[in-house]
Amino acid sequence: MTAEKKKQSYWKHELNVDAYWTFQHLSSTAFTLAGFSLAALSFFIGFYKQDLSAASNIISVLFLCTAFYMLSGEMAREAIQTVKFLLAETIYMLTSALLVVSFLLFIVQQAVALSPVVYVALVLTVGYLGWRWIHNIKVTIRDALAFWKAPEEAPVKATQIITTESELETYLSKGSRYVGTLPSGKIVVE
Repeated sequence: MTAEKKKQSYWKHELNVDAYWTFQHLSSTAFTLAGFSLAALSFFIGFYKQDLSAASNIISVLFLCTAFYMLSGEMAREAIQTVKFLLAETIYMLTSALLVVSFLLFIVQQAVALSPVVYVALVLTVGYLGWRWIHNIKVTIRDALAFWKAPEEAPVKATQIITTESELETYLSKGSRYVGTLPSGKIVVE
């Protein structure tokens, strides 16, 4: 396998099917937070219906958070490739940081008297999410470099997702190995 071929194939590199639960977990969490953002948006619109301009910043951010959480959830639900999963997780973390920062700014703008512990917890949350975002970038770079530097003899396993029993029989007769069945009912072979 040439270096050029490896560079192209990393972006299509598929994760192990045993890790499918992580995709589903991220997807479920992102969709749940999309619902939370939408509910918070409804709350703020109802609470400030007399003067929406007073809460226009938080309303705009909640619209963005709802859209980004839905994007992240959908990407994670469909993620089999390493890059797609990391992108979905990165969008999820940045959106979470944006949501926490927007609530923090809203609290500060409304001059709500809260315990300093609340402010410290919110700032630490944003800091942790920022650190995870930087960590994901480092992991992506490290994995890409390791993939491109791997010995040429190392085989790249191709995972196939099939939907019918006849396709399964065809793949098995060609020497493929049955890996498992996804919760969606699709069959995975390699």
